[in-house]
Amino acid sequence: MASRSYSVAEIDDACRTLLAKQGYSDAYVRPVAWRGSEMMGVSAQNNRINLAIAIWEWPSYFDPEQRLKGIRPDMAEYTAARTRRRLRASRKRPAST
Repeated sequence: MASRSYSVAEIDDACRTLLAKQGYSDAYVRPVAWRGSEMMGVSAQNNRINLAIAIWEWPSYFDPEQRLKGIRPDMAEYTAARTRRRLRASRKRPAST
C-alpha cells in the first residue's frame, strides 16, 4: 500500500479550506496525523499515514471591547519555567557557523 505524505502547506491549506466551507470565523482547528496499524514496531515506516482535521465553532472568550484594548497572553507557570531554562541554555551555546 502506497503511503501519502502531506506537507505543512497542504495541511494548512486544507484547514483554511475547511474553515471557509463551514463559514467559521472563530473556530478550533486540530489537524491530527498518525501512522496506521498495519504493523507494530519501533520504526513502522511501511504503515500508511492517516490525516484527519477536526474543526468546530469556538467563539472568543473575550468581549469585543476587551479585544480592542488588547489581550496579553501569559504562560502557565510550569511552561514558563521550562521555556526560560531553554532560552538561557540556548544563549550559552556558541553560534554555529
